[in-house]
Amino acid sequence: MVLSLGSAGVGLLSTASSAVGPSVLWRLGVGSTLCLLALVVLMKQLLSSAVQDMGCIHSRRRIEQLRSGGTADPVLLLFTGLALLVCGTTLLSLTESDMLLSGVTLLASGGAVVLGVMAYGVMVYVQGRRNMRRRRRQRVRVYTVTGQRNRPWRDSTSSQSNLL
Repeated sequence: MVLSLGSAGVGLLSTASSAVGPSVLWRLGVGSTLCLLALVVLMKQLLSSAVQDMGCIHSRRRIEQLRSGGTADPVLLLFTGLALLVCGTTLLSLTESDMLLSGVTLLASGGAVVLGVMAYGVMVYVQGRRNMRRRRRQRVRVYTVTGQRNRPWRDSTSSQSNLL
C-alpha cells in the first residue's frame, strides 16, 4: 500500500510540470495527498512495530492486538480508501483526457480498499457473534466437596484439598 500510494503520488507530481492551467494545481494537490497518505500508513506501521519491539507493553493481549493492527488499521485503511475515492473523483471531474486513466485507477483502488475494509468489518462482526454464542453454550459446572466446618474462620482450602 505504501509503495503504490507513494509511486502514484510521485507520478502525479512529476507530470504536473508538463501540464498547463488548473490541471497543474489539481495534480499537485492529489499527488501531495497521495504522498502524505503513504507517509501516514508507513508511520503507523513503523510505530506499532517499534512499540512491539521495544518491549514497552507486557500484556499478551495488547501485543497480539499490535501484531494484528487492532482497530487502528481498519480505520486507517478506510480513511485511505475514502481519500483515494475523493482524489479519483477530483481527477475525473477535470476535463482533460490525460487524467482519465489516473482518476479511474484511483477511484477503482479506493473503492476496492473501502469494500475490503467493509468486508473485513462484517467478517469480524460475524466471528464475534459466533464466539459469543459458543461461550453461552459452554457453561462451566463447578462441583465442590466440602467437609464439616466447625470453625468458620479457619482457612478451608487445605482441608478441602485433603478431602480430594
